[in-house]
Amino acid sequence: MEVRTCSQCKRLFNYLTGVPLCPGCKENLETKFIAVKEYVRNHPHEGITEVAEANEVSSSQIRRWIREERLEF
Repeated sequence: MEVRTCSQCKRLFNYLTGVPLCPGCKENLETKFIAVKEYVRNHPHEGITEVAEANEVSSSQIRRWIREERLEF
């Protein structure tokens, strides 16, 4: 196990695998993902920019979820 700095909040945490985010930021990101997924379901004709602005998430994060096949438009 190694110690890393969270790429979002800059706190130190024990890193195991995956994205270098602390547990708190991972949980926050997952909460945002659920909100974005629900928003897309309710507003199927919105573009990435509109979805990002409505949910206070970056467009690049939405594109990342699409690449990971977690989100579909």
